[in-house]
Amino acid sequence: VVCGVYPVYPTTVLNWSFPLVNTTVHYDLVNVHAMANVVQTFTSDISTAMEIKCVFPLPPDSSICAFKAVIDDKHTIKGIVKPKAKAKAEYEAAISKGKAAALLEQGNVEVFQLSLGNIKPEQTIEIHISFACTISHNGDLNSLCLTFPCVIAPRYGAGPQDFNANVSTQALDFSVSAQMTSYIKSITSPSHPIEMKLGQSTAESTTAFDPFKAHVSLSSSTLLEKDIVVSLTCEDLDKSRCTVESFIPDEGAKEHTYAYALTLVSRFELPSLPLQEYIFLVDRSGSMEGAKIAAVCSALQIMLRSLPQCGISFNIMSFGSRHTLFWPSSMAYTAENVEHASAHVDIIEANYGGTEIRAALDAAFRSQSDPAMPASVFVLTDGEAYNLDGVQATVADAISRSKASNSLLRLFCLGIGNAVS
Repeated sequence: VVCGVYPVYPTTVLNWSFPLVNTTVHYDLVNVHAMANVVQTFTSDISTAMEIKCVFPLPPDSSICAFKAVIDDKHTIKGIVKPKAKAKAEYEAAISKGKAAALLEQGNVEVFQLSLGNIKPEQTIEIHISFACTISHNGDLNSLCLTFPCVIAPRYGAGPQDFNANVSTQALDFSVSAQMTSYIKSITSPSHPIEMKLGQSTAESTTAFDPFKAHVSLSSSTLLEKDIVVSLTCEDLDKSRCTVESFIPDEGAKEHTYAYALTLVSRFELPSLPLQEYIFLVDRSGSMEGAKIAAVCSALQIMLRSLPQCGISFNIMSFGSRHTLFWPSSMAYTAENVEHASAHVDIIEANYGGTEIRAALDAAFRSQSDPAMPASVFVLTDGEAYNLDGVQATVADAISRSKASNSLLRLFCLGIGNAVS
């Protein structure tokens, strides 16, 4: 499901539409820190005033810094952070008096909901959201990866009340202005065609060439159908570095302060583990049908043949509404067992129903042959499920048990598809 607008239920209005006219996204990127400004414009094709909700995804580790809603270029509603209960009470009081009001709240770790009260027919609503986040950093490859989520994946389970966003196919304008602490070598996108300009932080060439700056935009407006991924390759990203920003509280102030952001790149020389168990947890729910399950099978075939040769045992668990183990317990990593597992992977289908990932994780953790042996669990899934708090609690409990037994438990998640939650 793509971000969209829908009326708050129950409503007596049968014919309604809130088409997304335009979306503009711009990132200012400094080192691994990003500030994004998102502007979405909707129109209200309705016959009477109503309360609506706008649903949109944001990166899970982002923090919203500013919000405002502009109605018909005349009325502006600016966001103020308040305690949740107080904010909701003030919002409901305002709409009961017939006033236009807005309430922004978090639905779960990656979905935000914006409520707008007393929206009238034929109005244009502009939603401005600014958020800050850190982006993925790979020092070994000297690369950074920025992901802007465009899609809210349909999920299995009980979602937020009234959640029913409509699909949008409107275009999006996306751009990034980057300023790094070392030379920018290249910018690529595995998801969309882009236009790149090295040496400038804006689309226009108005200043001298600066190898620390770059500007990137989509080569054409793209539909909101999959997340946008941009990768930057720079020199010396494997080294620790610091960026500084000055802050002047008020215009004309004599004193100002500085903020320092330190990026530490750790180098650990860990000894090899003589023994280890690998458990591959494979999502075979209905949402994985088609290209997703084919991608999972291809990835599994490679992973099965890439494990260390000595002291290794492994197993495959399939899950959906139920979960099953390929072997009752993990088997030694031998050529014969790899061939048996490979033949099993060849016939894997997405026929396990819903996505009960919490129960599957708990079963995978408890299926370890020896709780004292180091174990790695690889989860291959599109992640389309609610109850994230329960999932995180299950993982935390398993980690606590491993620490209590003085063993090592690691969990790796591999997202499959264009709409991974």
